[in-house]
Amino acid sequence: MRLESDEAKVSTGKKLPDQTMIIPQGVKVGGDTGTRPVHFGGASPFEKKSDKGTKTFIIVATIAGVIIICAIIFFVLKSKNIGPVQ
Repeated sequence: MRLESDEAKVSTGKKLPDQTMIIPQGVKVGGDTGTRPVHFGGASPFEKKSDKGTKTFIIVATIAGVIIICAIIFFVLKSKNIGPVQ
C-alpha cells in the first residue's frame, strides 16, 4: 500500500518498488527434516515458573482461616456464657 498526496514529495534517496514482488522460497532439499528432538519439553526456550509463591500463599491463608474460625468460635461461646457459672 502506498499513500500519495498532492504536496511536494520529499526524496529519501530510496527507490520504492512500483508493485509487490513475490520471492519464492519453496522446500529446501537436504535441510531440516522437521523431526522433533527426543525430549521436546527440554528443548523449549521457556522455563516453567515455580509455584513456590502460590504454595506459600495457600499455607498462610489456611493457617489464617483456621485462626479466624477458632477466634469466632471462642467469642461466640464466651458471649453466650456457656460453661460453669461464676
